[in-house]
Amino acid sequence: GTAWRGNLELKWTQGFGPFAYRAGPGGASLTVRISGASSFLVSGGDQGGQFEIEDLSSGYTCHPVLPAHDLVSLPVPASVSYRDIRLTALTPGAVFYGIRSREPQPLLSAPTFTHDTLPPVPGSTTAL
Repeated sequence: GTAWRGNLELKWTQGFGPFAYRAGPGGASLTVRISGASSFLVSGGDQGGQFEIEDLSSGYTCHPVLPAHDLVSLPVPASVSYRDIRLTALTPGAVFYGIRSREPQPLLSAPTFTHDTLPPVPGSTTAL
């Protein structure tokens, strides 16, 4: 049930394994099915940026504007039930680092990682 939309670029971020996703021109969004309270680790990027969080079941929404370079945890309140959450980077350059939750998330167990699924790194001449 996880779906990326829009343009994504990689941002080298060794502390987050070793990269994060940066929204490209036109922005990008992630829709994920998650249970319980969760939070998204994000940043406004080099210029600052704005995100939108939507709980597609309850109607909860917020539109935080983030300063440049600050790593922020954006909470999504909920009871223990599965629902779809959409995180949308409304400005190019905004960065998504990860998702945090209290409960185990069996629907988010990742398949085997393969490098061919990664978006391109801007300015890179080396294939991943």
